[in-house]
Amino acid sequence: MPLATPDQLPKNPTPDQLLATPLGFSKMLGIDLHPWQAKVFLDVALGNRVALKAANGSGKTSCLAAPLVLWWCAVYPKSQVVTTAGVYRQVKEQLWQRLAGWRDRLTGWTLNATDLTAPNGSKAIGFSTDEPNRFEGWHNDRLLMIFDEAKSIPHDIWRAAERCQPFSWLAMSSTGGMDGEFAQCFLGKRDYWKQYSVTAYDCPHIPKDRTMGSPPSLIPRSAFAGTTLPRNRMAFPWLLSTGQAEGTSR
Repeated sequence: MPLATPDQLPKNPTPDQLLATPLGFSKMLGIDLHPWQAKVFLDVALGNRVALKAANGSGKTSCLAAPLVLWWCAVYPKSQVVTTAGVYRQVKEQLWQRLAGWRDRLTGWTLNATDLTAPNGSKAIGFSTDEPNRFEGWHNDRLLMIFDEAKSIPHDIWRAAERCQPFSWLAMSSTGGMDGEFAQCFLGKRDYWKQYSVTAYDCPHIPKDRTMGSPPSLIPRSAFAGTTLPRNRMAFPWLLSTGQAEGTSR
């Protein structure tokens, strides 16, 4: 049975126990998952479609998506992971740069700039495109799709990914407007996805005195100096998006 919370992990787990659980595997990489990260990881591991909207700096790419790529490849022989984002820079310089930091731990793995092969034949690739025909053709009984900054991924790419029929799918992003395919994961298509909304308060590593992560009642009055804006939560769409993981209409 996969372990979801830290108190379920034995004090002296065997290597097999560590490998078999998302939580334990992350510990092997030196990551102590926050409770929400462990829950999302577990839901994806069990074959769900998971939509995650999270505050900026929450660790969704570095502490969730990156170890998930390695765990999936390690536990599912000959599986396939496809990672993408709205721009190639996000793929290469965020997710895959994080993976490169664990190169020394991946004995027997082949790890390049945006692709890898595990000793058991599993593969992962990272790329970005706005051409749907380039996204089709990924077929595997254990196919994992990871959409990073999913709000920026075009509609046609979502449709192409659907045709690949992934076994699991993680779509994650900071929030933005209320339109687009990512927003629909929480609106019209919510029945097809497990949803998570993570604010700065769910992330102990984010300073709580940071203005963007403070609740409206705690925003310093200096932030409103010289303005006629009301001191309420709708006055700052960027606050709702970056700190509160809420979509905005502007």
